[in-house]
Amino acid sequence: MWALQRPEPGGPAHKSVLFVDTAADAAAGAATAGGRGGVVATGRTRGGSRSASVDWEAITAHAVGAWQAFAENPDTFEGEPGVAHAVGVVDLLDDVVDLTPARLVRASRAEVDPAELSAEVDTARRGLIGAARSLARTAGREGWSAAGASVREWRTATVSDLARGGALTLLRTMPEGARSRADGDGSNGSNGKGTRPDTARAVLTGSDIARGSSPTGDPAELPGHTPPVIAAGDVLVRAIASPDGPMSRVAGEEDRGALLGLHVHLFRPDPKRLDAWFLAGFLGAEENIAGASTGSTVLTVSPGRLRVPLLPLEEQRRYGEAFRHVHALRAEARRATLLAEETARLLAGGLTGGQLLPAREAAEGDAVRGRGDET
Repeated sequence: MWALQRPEPGGPAHKSVLFVDTAADAAAGAATAGGRGGVVATGRTRGGSRSASVDWEAITAHAVGAWQAFAENPDTFEGEPGVAHAVGVVDLLDDVVDLTPARLVRASRAEVDPAELSAEVDTARRGLIGAARSLARTAGREGWSAAGASVREWRTATVSDLARGGALTLLRTMPEGARSRADGDGSNGSNGKGTRPDTARAVLTGSDIARGSSPTGDPAELPGHTPPVIAAGDVLVRAIASPDGPMSRVAGEEDRGALLGLHVHLFRPDPKRLDAWFLAGFLGAEENIAGASTGSTVLTVSPGRLRVPLLPLEEQRRYGEAFRHVHALRAEARRATLLAEETARLLAGGLTGGQLLPAREAAEGDAVRGRGDET
């Protein structure tokens, strides 16, 4: 956002421009500010969309607080490392004019305390070690056995058949203008209409399923009727087929009470007839999704065409436990990857910024090994 004001005739010349970057508050969102002089504020969202989980109060406090301090006395404004920085107009008009806030407010080497960075790296490293151990434990658990000489086969039923038989209920958030009645695939559509969605609730999106995150969608982007509310134990399947992450999951406590996004199918199984994790595992299977998808560039999943094996409930539960283990393995791998990236980023930044030094013992040990290799 740009906040601009025409210079006052005969008034003082503005020598600097305030840049504010609020992305670090929630890794998402956009901030606004007002006052005199010039300001640029920026925020980012995952995938370029607004997120209901953004901490707008923190973003507003950072942006407006920095602007008020700058407006009181632009010449003495010190800024906040990594968040706000006043840049001289002359310094902005170089050969390559780049007014990206993130570049101009980036903390310099002198602004980062070596002891604080070292402690941050150590915390991240300990978290990574714990995540790696948890991943190793999860990966080391065997939740399967060989089927034998031949591949197991079973009879299957479509979701439409299961819905007609009362084994599950299929719910969707219908787009604006779409018919609210079922279109032949067993869907009951939305669970209400004529009222705006509850803006206090987050929305679960297809991207949340792919990333394994809690609901992050914005209720303002939903159509003008009440979408289904997710309950723990519901099975959620992405409506757009893509290889970037899992296609399905079972709603947990973190999803309870969230609104169903436009591009997600909700399957609510009868627990006396269908195990939720068994259902999620087979509904999200690659072959199943491929067989139920239509389209050329964008593959849209037709939920009623998905197929589910007809197995006794006790056997379903054994499969469900195995699929739950697969889900946990994905989650642990994702957490370890994020922590590894963060630890590596901190280490690389500290080494190149001068706050961290290579361990002398490690360097001497490498030198000794090098001389041994030469001999």
